[in-house]
Amino acid sequence: MARRGRRLWRVASIAELFIHELTRGIGDTDIRAGIIKVATGAHGVSAYERTVLEAAAIASRETGAPITTHTDDGRFGDEQQLILTDAGVPAHRIIIGHSCGTSDHAYHMRILERGSYLGFDRFGVLVVQDDEVRVKSLLALLAAGKESQLVVSHDSVWCWRGEPIPDTHDPGVAAMFSIWTPTHFFERIIPKLKAGGATDVQITRLLEENPRRFFAE
Repeated sequence: MARRGRRLWRVASIAELFIHELTRGIGDTDIRAGIIKVATGAHGVSAYERTVLEAAAIASRETGAPITTHTDDGRFGDEQQLILTDAGVPAHRIIIGHSCGTSDHAYHMRILERGSYLGFDRFGVLVVQDDEVRVKSLLALLAAGKESQLVVSHDSVWCWRGEPIPDTHDPGVAAMFSIWTPTHFFERIIPKLKAGGATDVQITRLLEENPRRFFAE
């Protein structure tokens, strides 16, 4: 009972922090968050990660804020989804992020059929997955009629673990940084999607309609 009590206290404390940042401001500022971000690692959902997911669910229910997630290698997003929805978050208020880290179509469809969005949000991050794989997986989902539940991005950052992105002489990483820019999807990915059969209507849904709906609902 004592252990359960401590766990519930941790969930409530983290939820309180989320709610404060969503409704009052982050830290000592009055800048309010507009979305909740949670994450799990490569080896499954740990006890601590489950605690944070459950806290995020409380904050989402109380504030109406949507949730987006981090997954390693596009794994365990289906488990994230179940934890959040079991805790009362509507599935359509969740983006399972970095889902382009895997080409497992059945995994993608399982999450989509339960009502959440998939984030194909690491275009250009070549050290994790090749863009050709991402494009092929995305085209398969478009062909399956799931264009209304997909959002796209680059996972582009200006710092790495709190520090400026280091210069590197590694050819593979250097090649990634040369294309890992906010225009990469428009310049290189859209032409590949169109060559694979994607329509202008589908691309507009990915870029405009789906993110607008996700934040508005």
